Amino acid sequence: VTNVGSNSVDISSVVFFEANTSHKIKAFEGGSMLSPGSAAVIALDTAKFKEDNPSFSGMLVDSSWSSLSNDGEELEIRDGEGTPLDRVSYTKVLGAAGNGQSLERSGGSFREATPTPGSAPLSLPSPLAQIEPPPSEPSPLPQPEPVVVSA
Repeated sequence: VTNVGSNSVDISSVVFFEANTSHKIKAFEGGSMLSPGSAAVIALDTAKFKEDNPSFSGMLVDSSWSSLSNDGEELEIRDGEGTPLDRVSYTKVLGAAGNGQSLERSGGSFREATPTPGSAPLSLPSPLAQIEPPPSEPSPLPQPEPVVVSA
């Protein structure tokens, strides 16, 4: 996950949502504050990830999902209130379905690539992916435009 916003975000304040379940994200290594432009790896098994990537030195966070489907599914990052901050869907036709490769988000689409854990994507995700902390006060709701009916 990459913070493409302009403010640091406490990654432990968001949840990973998949298979209709919210999974808490816990800081494991590298703290929990994700600065603008920085990336973090969300790992199913942080010990196994470190074993497989011994030179990794970035932010590593732990989530409690059981596994991601190689056939595809929808994934979300949600704030503490359950509001989606970013949503992506993938299918096995995009690649990386159990072959050791990774799906990398490039702009508004995915591509199969060699895994580069913790590196920011080559091109930033769509604006929907901006993780910004919530405002201290809610913004007022927009007022509806008046409707004029003439016969």
